[in-house]
Amino acid sequence: MEIVQILENGIVLGALYACIAVGFSLVWGVLDIINMMHGTFIILAGYIAFFAFDGLGVHPFIMIPVAGSALFCLGYILQRGVINHVVTAPVLITLTLTFGLDMILYNFITGVLTVIALPYITDNYIVRIATFACMYSVLALSWNFIGGFAGYPSFATAAFFGLGAYGGALSQRYGVPMVLAWFVASAVVAFFSAGLGYAILRLRGHYFAIGSIASVEVLRLIISSWSDFTGGGDGLNVPILPGGPDYAGMLFLYIMLTIVSIVFFITEAVARSRVGFGLHCIRQNEDAAGMVGINTTAYKIIAFILSATFCGTAGAVYASWTNYIDPTDSFEILMTLKVPVMALLGGAGTVLGPMLGATVFIVMEEVIWSHFSRA
Repeated sequence: MEIVQILENGIVLGALYACIAVGFSLVWGVLDIINMMHGTFIILAGYIAFFAFDGLGVHPFIMIPVAGSALFCLGYILQRGVINHVVTAPVLITLTLTFGLDMILYNFITGVLTVIALPYITDNYIVRIATFACMYSVLALSWNFIGGFAGYPSFATAAFFGLGAYGGALSQRYGVPMVLAWFVASAVVAFFSAGLGYAILRLRGHYFAIGSIASVEVLRLIISSWSDFTGGGDGLNVPILPGGPDYAGMLFLYIMLTIVSIVFFITEAVARSRVGFGLHCIRQNEDAAGMVGINTTAYKIIAFILSATFCGTAGAVYASWTNYIDPTDSFEILMTLKVPVMALLGGAGTVLGPMLGATVFIVMEEVIWSHFSRA
């Protein structure tokens, strides 16, 4: 029986390596590229199957086509976005590129898995910090559309965040399911930002900055005064999610992580698109961009809407997470100042920089606060 078991293990392991070898030889033979990412792809597929089985109860065999489809999409994105640009380069260049992509993908997976594992290995304090880091990463990436790509110094982040928070909270209080309320809040913020952008994006420089920060105060005063609908200065209670604080902390950490991942990939897509090119031209010289045929007004409004919509989504999720909001906290001027600093700290106009800047800022802020509170 022991020999049979050894033979079975050998056959399974041999079939696994045979599949890897077929994929490796196919890529090398067709594209003349030595792909060094097979190991990370296998690990990623394994984790997809594991989490589907552990969290959803889906049998691993059922996940084979799902994991295969997911990795096909990832491979297609890497091929079209990166590898396709060096197909004709020497072998050493493609080898180094795929090895570097493997390291990046491996570290990304490790970071994501570390965040996912936080609720199981740490307490609610660390989970809360990680959730705030994800939330501010969403805000910094959102600001990056208008402030980083287009070069317009927007200080309206708190306006969009607060409007999203009240849009989601009021929707839930009127019976809209929580997730649907987030979409409703995002749509409200998108429509509001389109109108606001059409009005103030005609301004430039410090005039635009003053106009954007004024929107925060105007919305705060409206929310504070409309007490019959918004609760005014007394704030607004949001229905509590059943399951206890530990479950809520874990759930909203994963939700914020999902949102920041979506915004990151959208940022990457915009940076490589025609819109991204137009925004970079606007940042360099808006008058010259208009002279060569770029519709600067349309591109700026698109960037402004993208910048606002995901801030509104983060605000709606924040309201559901904290179960209580008020005008002072939701439309906090300090927030609208911190977010650009985070983006600039990591690198405004880049794809990964705002996330890094937000994470570093939140960790530094928490460490400094903890140190002085103990003193």
